[in-house]
Parts: sequence; structure tokens; C-alpha cells
Amino acid sequence: MMSGKPHGKGRAVYKNGDWYEGEYVKGMRCGEGVYSFSDGEKYEGSWLNDQQHGKGTFYFANNNRYEGLWYRDYQQGHGIMYYYNGDKYDGEWKQDKREGKGTYTFKNGAYYKGKWKDGIAFFTNQQGWRDSASAAPISYAKHYPIYLAEKDGSASKNTINSMKKCGVKEIIILGGRNAIPKSTVTALRKAGFTVNT
Repeated sequence: MMSGKPHGKGRAVYKNGDWYEGEYVKGMRCGEGVYSFSDGEKYEGSWLNDQQHGKGTFYFANNNRYEGLWYRDYQQGHGIMYYYNGDKYDGEWKQDKREGKGTYTFKNGAYYKGKWKDGIAFFTNQQGWRDSASAAPISYAKHYPIYLAEKDGSASKNTINSMKKCGVKEIIILGGRNAIPKSTVTALRKAGFTVNT
């Protein structure tokens, strides 16, 4: 204890069922320690000013496991996520999201290697199911949603609003520049999206 606050190694048990065992500096988790959550999740690794910071491993309730760097409670820098279904992502992270260079390996051995970026979606016409099917593995691995145009090839207000709510910033048109009308591309750009054909 220092000035009535934990200092050095110690253990704390909280009213909600969580507990922490590790190092403290002037009352804050700082150094190496283990924090166990009442829902079964657990973090083992470095701390700074009560935040997961540095190198550590997080065990998620759904049986995913992340091993890598943290920055102020965020998965940030290089890390490996082992997914409960046998898939794995090894690469760069930013604020808990895959961003930068990385490789996503599926359980069956197939993999995608390249750059990752948040805020991207695919868009195609209703006859573009073959394009959607070919993009599905990338869509799944990168968590890029696929949106369908209306029968006339337009983007409905509901679709545009859904994209905005999901944080979409960039749209990739499946099937090339002739897959949807130019007027739809113009409408999407007017709505504030970057459109790549």
C-alpha cells in the first residue's frame, strides 16, 4: 500500500464477480496482471493506468482468443486472433478491427493475404449472384457486407441509410462499371460514398 492505495503485487475481488491479480502502481493496474471477468472472459498481460496496454492475451466468451499488442484497451498493432471455428487472422489491428497488412486463414487451409480496411462494402445488381458468390469468401473474412441494388439497378434510401448506419465509407461495385447504371454510381457518390468500379 502507498498512501492508502494498492502498490506492488496484489489481488482485488470486485462486487460484480470480476477479479484482478497482478501489479499496481499508486492504486492503478500497472505492469503485468490477470483480469478475470464474471462472464468467463479473461485478459492476461501488460497494463498501464488501469488499461490493457502492451502485450497481452484476451480469452473471449465465444472461445475466440487474441494474442498480441494492445493500446489503451484496444487491440492495436500486430496480433493474432484464433477464432472458435478454426479460422485465424495474423496481422495488423486498429481499435479492435483488422486494419493494415494481414492474413486470414480459413479452417480448410484457404487464405486471403493483403491489406485490410474498415468501412468497405460490396454492391451489385440482382443478377450479380455469381459476382456475389465469388466475393463471399472475402466478404466473410473481411466482414464487408454485400448490398443488392433494386430491380432497376438503383440504390434505395433504405439501403443507403443502412450503409451509413454500418459505417460504410467505400463501396466496391461487383461485376465492373457496367453492373449498375451510372445514375446509381452518381447517387452513391452524392450520398458521400467513395465508389470503385
